Amino acid sequence: MKWIWLVIPVVVLGVGLLACTSKKNGHSGLGGTGERFSHTKSSAPKTIASKEIHAFSYQFSTAPLTEGHDQPIPYNPCTFTLQREADGVHFTGSGGGYTGYFALFEFATTVPFSALDDLQVLIDKHNVAAVNGVNETVQGITEEFTTRLRVTYASGEKIYAYDNSGPILSDDATRDLYHFFLGLAQNADRTFMYSAEDFWTLHQSLSNRFEDKQGRFLVFENFTVDVFEDETRVAHAAYFVKGDFIYAQTRDNSIADYAHFAWRDGALFAIKKDGAEVAFFPVTSDSPL
Repeated sequence: MKWIWLVIPVVVLGVGLLACTSKKNGHSGLGGTGERFSHTKSSAPKTIASKEIHAFSYQFSTAPLTEGHDQPIPYNPCTFTLQREADGVHFTGSGGGYTGYFALFEFATTVPFSALDDLQVLIDKHNVAAVNGVNETVQGITEEFTTRLRVTYASGEKIYAYDNSGPILSDDATRDLYHFFLGLAQNADRTFMYSAEDFWTLHQSLSNRFEDKQGRFLVFENFTVDVFEDETRVAHAAYFVKGDFIYAQTRDNSIADYAHFAWRDGALFAIKKDGAEVAFFPVTSDSPL
């Protein structure tokens, strides 16, 4: 049994080395939910000489920007990227899915080179380079709260910061950046994203009962839609908004015989799976029904 007494010291030595190595890295190494791991590099440069951005990406939660607002930003979280290419700046955006507002967006387009110059003005205004080197992780936190910032310059200089538990930049900086990207998206195509005002106006318009000329009706309430035929509810689902369309949160995004809905000209059009459209009108005193 001498081999047992040889194995035990080796195991104990290994655990001890693991603990020592983990402590050098700023954590215990036995990470449980809620434990913070810090890999922040305080020596990372806090000033950037170059003003020529090569690429930019920013993933963030909008939750801190919406607290206490009657018309909060309907998308959370958001990710925006800009990449300098020969034919212009490739611009992508995606967001939504975690809030109760059920608004989504995803797009890719090309914008003028001047967009990067305008972005650099905001980077300088909010001293974004000051967060360079931040790298914090909390065990067990979902992606909803993650902030990830990366900026690369033609000079080879970089800004990188990451924290999966919350904001890295100030609320003012993130608010300015969000509205910068919102404006850039809407200038490219107004259907890419809604402003908070436009989204909530649409939501208020949807919060109603809609009838067609055959007596069928839809009820939109609290981000759900009910489909009725002959006064009998035949389908129910949560809904979400993407671009100019409203979809059910089902496996194929349809509900009953309707693939999706579109709000236009004061009516709600139900687009059926065969492509036909049925107009539903809000039940109000000025309804055409």
